[in-house]
Amino acid sequence: MSLIVGLSGCSSCDQPRPPAPAAPPADPAPEPPATAPSTAAPSTDPERPPLSAPPITQAGPRRALLAEGRRLAQAGDHAGAIERYERALAIAPGDATLLGELGWALFRANRLDDAFEATRDALERAETEQQEGSILYNLGRIAEARGRANEALELYRRSIAARPNEVVRARIVALGGEAPGAGEVPVEAWVTSPVVEGEPVATLEAVCDALAPGWRERTEHDEGDLCEPRLSQAVTGARGILEAGIVTLESAGSADLARNHLVARTARGWFVVAEAGADYYGPSSMNGGESSQALAIRDVIPGGPLELVATVTTSESWARWCEGGSASSTIMRVCGVIGDRIGCYLEVTTASSSSSGTWRDGEGWAAAGGEEEHAREVCADSGDEATASVAGASETIEVAIDEAGRVTFTGRDGDRERVRPAALAAPIELARVPCLAPRPHPLFGCTP
Repeated sequence: MSLIVGLSGCSSCDQPRPPAPAAPPADPAPEPPATAPSTAAPSTDPERPPLSAPPITQAGPRRALLAEGRRLAQAGDHAGAIERYERALAIAPGDATLLGELGWALFRANRLDDAFEATRDALERAETEQQEGSILYNLGRIAEARGRANEALELYRRSIAARPNEVVRARIVALGGEAPGAGEVPVEAWVTSPVVEGEPVATLEAVCDALAPGWRERTEHDEGDLCEPRLSQAVTGARGILEAGIVTLESAGSADLARNHLVARTARGWFVVAEAGADYYGPSSMNGGESSQALAIRDVIPGGPLELVATVTTSESWARWCEGGSASSTIMRVCGVIGDRIGCYLEVTTASSSSSGTWRDGEGWAAAGGEEEHAREVCADSGDEATASVAGASETIEVAIDEAGRVTFTGRDGDRERVRPAALAAPIELARVPCLAPRPHPLFGCTP
């Protein structure tokens, strides 16, 4: 398995295995919240039903079957509940609530393979954090029944991040883990793990074709983005991520605007991994944005393909109307070859800050190119004396990756040291980080 900096989820974090011989424990799962029928895009997997909302005339029968299934489940008639949920899903294929209820009934019937499939599908279609947290808990129970305690702990922690719940907290403690306490920040609140959905292309010219269609035919008088098919800050590797760098698009309509994109090449071709900041300049020195990138290809996870580690910093300042301000952020990504494309094991905002100010006498507006007299009329307070108000926030997270590919986090919120999450007491193994992503992706497989 090879990596690139940047994380993405895995929708099949678990592969079905034969059911455990013992029936699962009898304590109830947190009640999955009712949700409206999903309207997500249809699935491309021929073995899984497309998502569709039920006809409005069928909403009543769906609700009746759902209620009846819940009643039978409460009475311990799991076979009857499964039959009702399956009938309801025939009316509303892909409904997250129905899939979640079906998955739990299958789990209680000790049909673990089928329970995993239904519950995984429910997670992909979850529409609220409350529902996501409940479904993640159910997946954790299924993992426990399969004897995968470490995976269950990860799923429970993700559940807590989406929806604090004492039942979930108790399961973490029962497995010997430490649940985040009051005021603590779980790692899931910091880290995401995206995967590149698009297919690779053969050349940098094809990358430009994808980023700025028609750029080859444009002249300096045409409007639209212009793409330079070359890499800046190019880095190379011997396996896994073979080459990476920045491709820049310049706006023909505004010569002072350029957008940067992180791209990387594997044995299959070039992928656009992520946006990598913009550079622009406004009508005065008080308006503008700058970005910087630091790239490296190295063996982050020992013993496999090389990974791409990218750090992108963006900053901007502005003065418009009566206000001015600034903002900056730094994002760290660690990405690699996962399946047949690029996915990121780690994507975390390591620093962010913002500030804003108000110029009551119109100074800010005038500096931004406005007419000073008009600015004073609009922005004046009760006289010509200037007043200013400034507000801001900052956050810093330090990321440390050791030689074994384990990650630890510490952080500060402004001048205050951030509470260290109990979930981070032990380092995170990067090879397992995709399991922590908010929405698991089918290309990622969690190790037992």
